[in-house]
Amino acid sequence: MKILRSSSVIAALLIAAPVLAQPAGMGAGCIKGYDVYAGSKGSKAFAKGKTKGCGYAYGKANIAEARKAALNFCRGHGGDNCRVVESSQ
Repeated sequence: MKILRSSSVIAALLIAAPVLAQPAGMGAGCIKGYDVYAGSKGSKAFAKGKTKGCGYAYGKANIAEARKAALNFCRGHGGDNCRVVESSQ
């Protein structure tokens, strides 16, 4: 019974933990960038191009600045039709 209770507690913790899902269709460089974005604190944003490129920003004064910086990063690294796909404070 003790093992069953421990397993139940672990399962409950895993279910309750928030998980950030990476945007679909990203190459290795964007996956690495997303991991940096996801682990960052403060106002942050992640932008992705329609078929290529991505960009992120974090530690900005507010979300508007983070979104603008992420879009500029995406466009500056060859992103096409970049859009912010995720942002938070």
